[in-house]
Amino acid sequence: MTTVAEETSAGAACVSLALGQGARERYYTTPDIEYMEQCGYDALLHFPAVFCGDGSLWAEATMWIVDLVGDATNPNMLTYSNVADDLAAYRRFLEEMDIDWLAFGKMKQRRPTYRYKAWLTTSARGRIISVSIAKRRMSTVVRFYRWLFDDLGFRPENQMWIESPSQVRRENESGYNWSYPIRTTDLSIDVPASVDPFDTRILDGQKLRALPHNEQVHLVESLICLRNTEMSLIFILALHTGARIQTILTMRVSHFETAPELFAGDDIRLKAGLGTSIDTKKEKRGTIHLPLWLYETLHTYALSERARKRRSRATDGDHSEQLLFLSRSGTMFYQPRNTRHRSISPHTVRHLKTGQAVRQFIKEKLLPEMRKRLCDDSYTFKFHDLRATFGRNFLEALQPAIQRGETSQSTVLDFLRQLLWHSSVTITVRYLKGSTGAAALKAAQEGWNQELNNLAKQAFNSSVANDANS
Repeated sequence: MTTVAEETSAGAACVSLALGQGARERYYTTPDIEYMEQCGYDALLHFPAVFCGDGSLWAEATMWIVDLVGDATNPNMLTYSNVADDLAAYRRFLEEMDIDWLAFGKMKQRRPTYRYKAWLTTSARGRIISVSIAKRRMSTVVRFYRWLFDDLGFRPENQMWIESPSQVRRENESGYNWSYPIRTTDLSIDVPASVDPFDTRILDGQKLRALPHNEQVHLVESLICLRNTEMSLIFILALHTGARIQTILTMRVSHFETAPELFAGDDIRLKAGLGTSIDTKKEKRGTIHLPLWLYETLHTYALSERARKRRSRATDGDHSEQLLFLSRSGTMFYQPRNTRHRSISPHTVRHLKTGQAVRQFIKEKLLPEMRKRLCDDSYTFKFHDLRATFGRNFLEALQPAIQRGETSQSTVLDFLRQLLWHSSVTITVRYLKGSTGAAALKAAQEGWNQELNNLAKQAFNSSVANDANS
């Protein structure tokens, strides 16, 4: 997407590359207009660039992202935004520590790669950043330097790291195991993982925490108190369907135009995923199950004057295929996958809409209200935890039927697997284990509390007796 140009060319950006032994090469690049016209300018919407602290473009870092995007058949800019974020974090570190990112001197621990590893390790151990983010950032930096070495001919004076061959084992959602060779470096972030035997979080793509009943009550009460109709409906949908944020925020008005009385039964189903207008993770196809009362509520909202006003303010107006949930100004909360490569607004949109407004609502409105109700200033949760909450609620609701012999645990787990669109019941079983762990922790805590109460009473009685005898 860029081409080498003269220094005097319009829009030329200077690239300075170290070749080793103190030698440097400078050249200039400009946007490759011919390539952009072939792809269509809109294919480059939301392209992430990396900037230095003074506001100038970090040319080499941005060129690498350009190269990555150019190699992709259907680039997802969200993926490359993460790469840009990692490189921006590395750039901030370099500037704060006054480190030349191309200077690899004789002293190993003063080379930029090793210094960054040390800083990331310290940050992860101090819980300034998570271990997973530290590992991802280090991996991105290694990939960046590999590209400089392989594609741009960068030759540092000394080694950037020491490599060794290794094997990685993986397991997919269906339980299939495989291994493949990789090149590992001595830049790996080595932070011991803490093992909590009572960790009730559920691993489903990421670690999720199912909200216990009292937190769910406070959540709903807080939503009522905050009086934000759209956010209330979004959260209630997540609690009652287990749907991900992109699925809820890409539902259309057309999905709720049919009068509720025309449906037979209390289970309303919506198709989602590839071939539909509702986004899902990795375009996986599935069915959303809505209780009739919730469909009726969404039907009423879709036809309400409040919703119509929001749609009328949208760039493409009020129509059946408009998104159900929009902001007060008619802006989408989540940009559907099939519109990301074309401009849908005459105005410049500087970033993809991926549910930031929902996360901001949680941070600025919902969490403060819930902390007040729970009397816990450190309380937190994330939207995706509602998916785990749905799964936990489903299993707990059917436990009595399992105990009465009306159904089996395997049948219930398979049904939940279908509701959550898991490829294998292996992941779904984690919800059961998490539920069992939560019950065990509660029982243990109650036992400990009773033991402490007894000890406290004994101490109190002993103190009273001593006072009486003195």
